[in-house]
Amino acid sequence: FKNISGREIPDNLNIVRVGSPGKKVSAAAFYRKALELTTGLRRDDIRAVISRNIGFLPFLYYIRKKVGIPCFFETHDYYGNLSIRNDLQRGFNVLRNHWYERLFLPKMSGIICLTTAQEQLFHKRYPSVRTIVANTGLMEVVNYLRPVGKNVCYIGSLDPHKGLDTVLEALTKTSD
Repeated sequence: FKNISGREIPDNLNIVRVGSPGKKVSAAAFYRKALELTTGLRRDDIRAVISRNIGFLPFLYYIRKKVGIPCFFETHDYYGNLSIRNDLQRGFNVLRNHWYERLFLPKMSGIICLTTAQEQLFHKRYPSVRTIVANTGLMEVVNYLRPVGKNVCYIGSLDPHKGLDTVLEALTKTSD
């Protein structure tokens, strides 16, 4: 962790590493391990699971169904209507993503979009699923009078280019 971030691990951050240090873990192995770790916990241990990886959608569905933990998909692309995507070649991954989206997104607790235009696309395709735009940055500062929750489960990499410094800085400002 220190090699990646240049910092010590904060007391309120619990990292469960998937795989061995220095070895690349296949996506399938990562998904299975994340599923195993998540379903081994109680519903009260995790408030929600969020993933931005479309390949993890079947596992999110399983977590939501088996454990009852709310599962959210953070969008970074759109495959729901390929007729408007003239920038994609119809290979295996694109067709898989198209079917994963259409099959599993209706079963999610919600969809988190990065832009209003993206939210409109997803809401039109999946009107029964709650969608929200998560603006990058704060709109206003909110002071809570009581704790909102205890844990956040993040499934993804802790690479510096993913905003690791921002996450760590936010953790240092929490009272939990």
